[in-house]
Amino acid sequence: MDLASLNDDPTRSTFPYLGSSPQEPRQALSAPCADALTSYREEIAERVGMPAPTAYWLWNMDVSCRWGRSEDSTSKTHAGARLTVTNDTWPQLGILNRLLAAHGDVVVEECGPDDEYDLDLLDVWAEAGIPRRRLSSRRLTTNSPSASTALTASSSAGLRRELKQQSASGSPSLLIWFGNDRTEEQLARSTGSLLFGAGAEASAVCNNKAIVKRWCVELGLATPEGGESHDAAELERLAVPLLNKFGTVAIKQPYGASGQGIVLASTIERVRRVLRHAVLESASGETATRLVEGWYPRARSHNSLYVISPAGRVSFLGMTEQVLNEQKYEGSWLLPEALTGNTAELRTAHLAMARRAFLAGYHGVVGFDSFSSTDGTLFPVVEINARLNMSLYALAAARASGAGPVGCLRSYMLKWGHAMQLAPFLDQLGRGKLLQSGRTTGVLPLSFTGRTTPRSCGLLRFHLLYFGENRRHVESLRNDVEARLR
Repeated sequence: MDLASLNDDPTRSTFPYLGSSPQEPRQALSAPCADALTSYREEIAERVGMPAPTAYWLWNMDVSCRWGRSEDSTSKTHAGARLTVTNDTWPQLGILNRLLAAHGDVVVEECGPDDEYDLDLLDVWAEAGIPRRRLSSRRLTTNSPSASTALTASSSAGLRRELKQQSASGSPSLLIWFGNDRTEEQLARSTGSLLFGAGAEASAVCNNKAIVKRWCVELGLATPEGGESHDAAELERLAVPLLNKFGTVAIKQPYGASGQGIVLASTIERVRRVLRHAVLESASGETATRLVEGWYPRARSHNSLYVISPAGRVSFLGMTEQVLNEQKYEGSWLLPEALTGNTAELRTAHLAMARRAFLAGYHGVVGFDSFSSTDGTLFPVVEINARLNMSLYALAAARASGAGPVGCLRSYMLKWGHAMQLAPFLDQLGRGKLLQSGRTTGVLPLSFTGRTTPRSCGLLRFHLLYFGENRRHVESLRNDVEARLR
């Protein structure tokens, strides 16, 4: 693979909707994000010498937990660090793939035998100006609430037969998952299908926080003070001086999404309590890695999205500012680029890290988490999301609807006590506040799970995307909506 094809100018986007140069005004939320993946898909078709393959979109948000099982076989850690992002946590988030899919694609959606997969949400999107695409759909039914879509898809005779028939006809399908692990890789291999993005090994390497920290040191990028520990004694030795200097330390598992697998400790007693509850031995009998770092007060945190092509070309997709609560992800601000700050410095660092990830075998969608501390220090890469993420779906919805220029995505889990259909939920939300086509302000429900069965833990779960002219306008709208939902 040729690294010479990487973009020389990190501030220039391959795709037109971000503005062709830093000097041109950027329309922050203007075009469908699905366009951003077209070039990648065309390159795959070129490399295999065939017309563009039919894409099958599948949801497997639990993949970040499965990457960690080779490092931490049980994930039985202190409650504050337990990996809990599984498919049945958000059984209907697969609907978000419809925001990225292109005309003619197939969306594969999974549900339990008693789930009502309510597609009325698509009508809400259409009223907000998000066009319906000509898509085919496949339903997968599972009797196991803990089974991931990857396992369900792999055991679906009908889906496997369909994929094999496509391959036999000389036009293999392209499987697009949230992320890739062994199960996803095996399904592609056994059906003769193509896999969007790198395989399991490269994906796991790039998502490993400890490896990313080593790469930052290798590239000369600023990284939080701290290091790796491989047993309890070493962890405590690292933690004590960091506690004395910073007052709080972060203890991180190598894997985990949305702040899962991270524990903050402000006393040595707390550190020891975490150690007593943590499982530090992997299945192989070797000690599992933990990162121990000083905790820096955050001024701003960002997630920057790119696509690395199979040939190594890097294209910028967009940036969001993260809403974090003690490192737990709660949402994202979608802002005009001028409001994000540090753009040139971030892009330069991200291009270097993209090259490093490509050398490790990775290609596909990648997100770089960064933050600025309150003393002004910029840490350009503290974590790599070598997979799709919620920011990508939020940007897709925002650009397709034309709303903004400022947006904010928030994730909710509410104790409700009884099931609720989408229509009464929208009444409770306030239908007059819903985003309408042609308007730039309003609230857009991105997902909704209204069943309060044991599978959903008695919670209503949903994502709302707020739009307004500025942050103050958006916050006012959010406060009003949340007051209605209390």
